[in-house]
Amino acid sequence: MHSAFKCAAEVRNSSSISSKPVSIASVAVNKAKAQFPSIEGKKALIIGAGEMSRLCAQHLSTAGCHCVIMNRTRQKAQLIADECGTLVCVDDYSALKEQINECDLVFTATGAPHAIITDSMIESTSFERHWFDMAIPRDIDDSSMSGLTIHRIDDLKNIVNENMALREDEAKLCYSIVGKHTIEFFELLQTLSIEPLIKDIYERANSCAKNETQRVVSKGYIPKEYATQMQKMNEQVLKRFLHDVTKRIRLASSDNDFDTIIESMKYLCENNNTKEEK
Repeated sequence: MHSAFKCAAEVRNSSSISSKPVSIASVAVNKAKAQFPSIEGKKALIIGAGEMSRLCAQHLSTAGCHCVIMNRTRQKAQLIADECGTLVCVDDYSALKEQINECDLVFTATGAPHAIITDSMIESTSFERHWFDMAIPRDIDDSSMSGLTIHRIDDLKNIVNENMALREDEAKLCYSIVGKHTIEFFELLQTLSIEPLIKDIYERANSCAKNETQRVVSKGYIPKEYATQMQKMNEQVLKRFLHDVTKRIRLASSDNDFDTIIESMKYLCENNNTKEEK
């Protein structure tokens, strides 16, 4: 998991693949953000209770925008509001005309067979408004009202297609990053298979040193009071001997036949242990 997160972080930091949204809702919200210095504190009306409406509510509320969700079935709109937090509330569909003339932003994504916002419903306001029609057929009629800009789904789709093309170019860089991390990951796995073997070798060596110390003491070859010093000396001799051996084992992790080397070492250690037990 650590390796996967490390790879993902480098992909995000070394490329712009995540900076270009490729969903209609994300593009619409990004375009809305570009119309103002900040949308924090702005008021947005979201009409519909489908996936695009949910994504708009999430992105807008995260940016500090106050959202009102409206749907013919109020309960569906309430589910989205409950999911998105305190900046998102619900209003009755009957208040549609009042809301569209009070909000800075309007996002529509309904399945209505005809326009739900007609030119006769639109009133003049003193503030700038941007409406995003993400529905097919259109939810919003054409209007020439001053201060109102209507962004159609065709415009948003063109941005999505451009972003997809840019993502494909960025993906080539990302593939090379993922490839590099894949190689590093499998090298790490090989290293992980080495360490238990090296640990086992040292444990066996220390066990032999201990047994030999006990043997020479029990035979009376050295006084009992020197047993501790004898044990330390034996362990130090074995460590010095094994240092170069284990170093070579670690270096061998990059060899193509590394698995064979590991299995051979395991076989030799197990064979030696069997002989000692006999």
